[in-house]
Amino acid sequence: AKRLINDYSSFGMSSAISIVDYEEAYRDDDGYKIGFVGATYERELPYGTFEMNAGINQVAHDSGVDESAPMGELAFEYDGDGGGNVLRLAASSKYSDPALDAYDPLYSRSYDVGAGDPVSATEFSGYGVFESERVEASYVRNGQRLRIDFLAYLNNRESLLREGASEADVEEVGYSAGLSYQLRETLSFW
Repeated sequence: AKRLINDYSSFGMSSAISIVDYEEAYRDDDGYKIGFVGATYERELPYGTFEMNAGINQVAHDSGVDESAPMGELAFEYDGDGGGNVLRLAASSKYSDPALDAYDPLYSRSYDVGAGDPVSATEFSGYGVFESERVEASYVRNGQRLRIDFLAYLNNRESLLREGASEADVEEVGYSAGLSYQLRETLSFW
């Protein structure tokens, strides 16, 4: 829930919980619950938008191991000319898992879990929850018919609460570039 503070600022509170239960025989635990409680502050600036999220993450494995830590996310979007050129910078530190991380609305991810390499993504998802530290930069140039976009990110994932899962520790470096051209009102090439 968000509430306007004034014409340019809003404040909100949110929470979420995800419950994961594995049926695969190779799992040595029964799953986990991951959730957060946090506050969001958003401010519209003359040249863009600033957003800050802060709160507490909690992970509870069915085996009885619990862990909690602060979480934080910052995002700044520079939009100097009303949508023609948009630069976005974001950073976060939080607990996550492959499904939550791929669909995090704060990030303009260039992939979904399994899209690039289904086997690797499936294997990685078996490692469960991790601590994620991520920075991201993206740029979008919107013309009348032409759109160009670039994305680069660095994500450090460390396996959480699992012994012997160091192979799940990953340092991701990703980038993408996109181009689309509107041929007609209902037809685009990308």
